[in-house]
Formats: sequence, C-alpha cells, structure tokens
Amino acid sequence: MPATTLPAKTYAEALPYLRAPYTPSLIRFRIQSVPDSSSAPCVVVLFVNSETVMDRFNIVCGAEWTPPEFTVLAHREDKGSNKTTHHVKARATFSVYGKVFTDTAEATGQSEVQAEFNANARAFKRAARWPGPGQSLYQPSAIKMFRGAGNDQLRVWSNDATKPHIDERSERFLLGHYEKVLAEKIIPVYGHPFDHLHALGGPSATAASVVVAAPAAVRSPAPVQQLVTNTTSEDPQSPAPAETPARQRAASSSETTAIRQSAKIAGYTDTLSETLMRLAREDDDSPLTSPFAGCVAAWLSILGSRQVPEAKILEAVSFVLENCASRQGAQVKFGQWVAAKATAAAQQPPPEQASTDTTASSDSPPPPPDGAADPDTAGPQLELAAAMRELQEAIGRHDYTERTATRIAALAIGADPDRKIDLAKTPPATLRCVAELLDAAATLQWSAGKLDEEISRAHNSTQQGTSASRFGAFAIHLINSAEARVEEDARAAAAASAA
Repeated sequence: MPATTLPAKTYAEALPYLRAPYTPSLIRFRIQSVPDSSSAPCVVVLFVNSETVMDRFNIVCGAEWTPPEFTVLAHREDKGSNKTTHHVKARATFSVYGKVFTDTAEATGQSEVQAEFNANARAFKRAARWPGPGQSLYQPSAIKMFRGAGNDQLRVWSNDATKPHIDERSERFLLGHYEKVLAEKIIPVYGHPFDHLHALGGPSATAASVVVAAPAAVRSPAPVQQLVTNTTSEDPQSPAPAETPARQRAASSSETTAIRQSAKIAGYTDTLSETLMRLAREDDDSPLTSPFAGCVAAWLSILGSRQVPEAKILEAVSFVLENCASRQGAQVKFGQWVAAKATAAAQQPPPEQASTDTTASSDSPPPPPDGAADPDTAGPQLELAAAMRELQEAIGRHDYTERTATRIAALAIGADPDRKIDLAKTPPATLRCVAELLDAAATLQWSAGKLDEEISRAHNSTQQGTSASRFGAFAIHLINSAEARVEEDARAAAAASAA
C-alpha cells in the first residue's frame, strides 16, 4: 500500500507503517547510566520524542486513534540535605482502531510537575510499543561510550569531570552508529524507515503539527476523550481551505474578558489567565485566535474544578516552554497535563465509596448562606447542572432508565456497575460521555436489557487490565458501531432512492 493512501483504513493495513523504523533525523540519544569510575564506559540509548510517536499515529491512523490519557498512580518525595527529588509513576492509555493499549512508567524530577511530565512521556512511548511505534529501537544493543576527547567519546564538563554529556561530535558518531545498525539489524526485521516528512507531501512539506482541540472535544475521561487533533500544513500554491479564515480569527475582547472572569471565578489571578493566553498563541508576537481562546477557557474550567493550585499551573507552563522545541509542542504537553488532571479526578470513587462517615471535618470551610453563591464553586456547579440536564434529555429521548445511565457512569469511574452512584456527584465530563453513549446505543436499537448486558460484559472483561481500559473498550466499540450503522443506513437510503 503506497503511503499516499494513508491514513490506513484498518489496523492490519496500518501495522507495517506503525512498526517501521524511524529515519535518522528523528532519533535522539540519552545517557542512561554513568559508572562512578571515569575509566568505565557509559551506556547510551536511542529514543524518539513523544511528539514523534504522536506524529506516527496521526499520519498512519488519522482519526482512528485516540490521543493518550494519563493517570498519576503514585508520587513520592525524597528530601535530601540540599534538594528534594520527586518520583512519579504514571499510566498512559489510548486506542488504535478500537484496540486499547496501556502501560506504566516511572520518572524523577526536581519538581512534581517535571517528574509527572517525564513519567507521562515514558508511559506513552512504552504503551506505543504494543501497536508498533518504537519497537525497532529495542533491536540494537546498548551503546557503550567512554569519556574523553575523541569523536566516539562523551564530553565532560570542565567543572565536573564525573558528568558526561553528548556534544555535536559525539552525536555525529551516534547517528553514524544508528545508520549502521539500521542497515544491518533493523531493516531486515522491520523494513525500511517510514519518512514522516515524505508522507506529508514531500521535501517542501512541514511536519504534522499537533494542536489542542477546542473545548467541545473535552468530553470524556475515558480513552474516547480527545484533547489533541492533527493538522497538516497546506501546499502554499494550493487554495486555502474554507475554514482557514475562522481558524485564524483573533479572539474578541469579550472572549478574553470571559477568560479573565472565568479565572477569577475559579480563584485564580490575572497573572494566570494572561500566562495561559500567552501560551496559547502561535508566538509572543501573534494574537490569540478565537479557537485557542476556547482552549484556554477549557483549561481553566478543568483546572478550576479540580482545584489545582495556581503556583503548580504556572510551574507547568514554565516547564513546557523551557523543554519543548516549539510553542505548539508546549501547547500539546500542557494540554496532556490538563487532561491527566481531569482523568485522575474523574476516576476517583464517589463520596459514598470513599467513606461512610458523614461528620464534617473541622478543617472544612463553612457552607455559604442559603441563596448565596460561592465564587469558588459557582463555575463547576453550573457545569455540573448543564451536564445533568444533557443526560436527563438523553434518557428522555430513549427507552432507557436512570439506572442504566448510573451503571455506565459507574463503569466509567471504575466502580461496581450495580452499586448506587449519585449522578449529581459525578464529574460533568463523565455525564456528557454517558449521554453520548445512550444516544449511540439507541442508534443501534439496543433495548435496556441489551445495554445492561453489554455493560456487565465490559465490567467483567479480562482482556483489559484496568477500569479505564475496560470502559474505553466499551465506549469505543459502542460509538464505532453506531457510526457504522448510520453510514450503512445512509448507503441503504441512497440505494433505495436511486432505485
């Protein structure tokens, strides 16, 4: 199948491209271990950036994959005499053509945010090995390099001879080593490298850009959630697509005012709203566009409802700007971090699961007087009310009951589907996802009994190892089946009309 036919229509068609090696220009190198003795060799390993893995999925699979969702599984602090080291374990979960993949990884950092970003990236790349991307990087053996002044050696800092690093000369040696291993070991097993640039239109094309989607895409805490989308650069000679003007329209003053007001309602200062609007621009000299104003509003809604401290958000923004090569890359990483916060909160057990003790804590703030709006909760309360209204409308459209909706919500948050769940205390994103799934089940003309049977089957599935992946597999199968039914009915209607 020539690359011009991409994205692939099936997982089988996509697999050769997903497993294909990377071109040398995409390969990066990291010093994995440094022995205490300066006369012993260090170990260097190959890797690619997580954005490169996303590019591979975007190019090969198109809309048939869901961007990764991250969940922090553990966080530990090791306090030393001079510094604190943070250890984070994270899980990444995503799907490709309806198949759910997940894996975990651990990482350290000088701050919790740094450790979380590192753990997320490693978990995603480890999970991506299962459907293909990155498998070829495990084919070469570890590269051993001594410290010294030679082209095939690692440099050391003048003020610390114990810490080696990779400079331009040693990187050229490593690239030459990769090209040699590519020809001798990798290509015979995985085939020729897949050229991302060529697949996007040849030498004049730029790499696929990944941007954060508008708030409408922030819907579900399960793997069906999409916080990133793929766009490819247009040929400068070809006419611009019709939607380009709207995409480039600068945000209005009312939109930016609404962002500042949303930040204040969530308990944040103007410093944070201005920082997020600056992050969402193409560069510091470009205006904030209307779609990205919506992204900022979505970020604030999620972070505010999860009560993420402002200092931690500002630290995350500084981290992505300092560690990403482009502004778009920084936007993607920050969007993933926000999505992880939404997912982690959505998967927390409801209050009745956590404890049966209803005694108020002495540390809890007193409730506001009757009829008074608490500015810290007004935004989330309105969001919850809107989501509840959408769910009740979906229940009313079909022959389903609130019990059925409750069972789906329980599956989404990892609870027993037969346990009583208070929908009024369920995250709004989960409620909206449940409403969408009810619509999909109705499209398939599933009875309440059939839907309950499918929920129970998903809950008891042994093919997925986590509650998130079980719900993800259930939701993706249901949505895909409904979309296929709609297409089939449309084709049948067109054929009948033609006859």
